[in-house]
Amino acid sequence: MAIALGIVAVVLIALSWFDRAKPVASGSINDVGAVQVADNSVLVAIQFTMYNTTEKPIWIKDLGARIQTDQGEFSDTAASASDFNRYFQGFPDLKIHAGEPMLVETKIPPGGRQTGTIIVSFPISKEAFDRRHSLSVVVTPYDQRNVVLTKTGV
Repeated sequence: MAIALGIVAVVLIALSWFDRAKPVASGSINDVGAVQVADNSVLVAIQFTMYNTTEKPIWIKDLGARIQTDQGEFSDTAASASDFNRYFQGFPDLKIHAGEPMLVETKIPPGGRQTGTIIVSFPISKEAFDRRHSLSVVVTPYDQRNVVLTKTGV
């Protein structure tokens, strides 16, 4: 009986080891710029790169960001790429930190990479933003787990 239980335990451990979740993607936050908005919030341009580490394409369903500050955690969904020019006209300093927009429905092939920018807003002052603990980009693929790219500190 003990031998049978030992064999079952070894099989369960082996199955859990080989069936564990594998990372969908990796990446980094390359550049961040923020500007103060009149209503005591900030607009933030985040440029990042994402690498597909799987053997199938990744299709981006949604994009967003989170920030952790002394005032708590805040999140926002990325602005539409069609709004970028309007933001850049109103806040030219934002454009310095922005590249091409990262678009929903973007396809990243297996082993491929994609670099892009999102613009988000957080209800905090520029000073609070500059003292942030961490900033994360959240990429939601259609058929995979969320990919979270985090940059700690300033």
